[in-house]
Amino acid sequence: MDSFSEQIVKQALDTKRILIIVGVVTLAIAACVASAIFAPWMLVPLIGLAGFGVYWVVSSQSWEVEYAVTNGDIDIDRIIARRDRKTIVRVRGAKILSLLPVSNEILSKSYARVVMAARTSASATWAFTYKSKQGLTLVLFEPSDDVLKALRDGLSRLVQIETDRALRDR
Repeated sequence: MDSFSEQIVKQALDTKRILIIVGVVTLAIAACVASAIFAPWMLVPLIGLAGFGVYWVVSSQSWEVEYAVTNGDIDIDRIIARRDRKTIVRVRGAKILSLLPVSNEILSKSYARVVMAARTSASATWAFTYKSKQGLTLVLFEPSDDVLKALRDGLSRLVQIETDRALRDR
């Protein structure tokens, strides 16, 4: 029997994204004011272009992450402004080397790639590792109990035992 579980996590608006929004709005206003002073005949097209640019950049700062677990295999996609979807992680459950709660021990190791698939680094509750083309990859995420259970079912037996032990110790 096939199993499927999914979860969508909306990303928090952090300082970097707020600064991008403020910068783009400021730049658009400055361009319109400069056009009104130096090239008034360009003001109307520039307002339209600046308005569209501001809309595009501001809406692009709104994104969410979707975890989809199908038969123990996980896909993590980033959805930007509900108009663009990009797969950031796709791994078979049997290829996962560890699935453990986030701890200082896990974070202190070195990885070829770290994928942040949680609202913030502080909200990440679970982490899994796997071998990718770049090397050992760490994925930090915050799965619901349903997603965690569905992912656990696809793990190799040894990793399942290690995960179960971590769940009991929690």
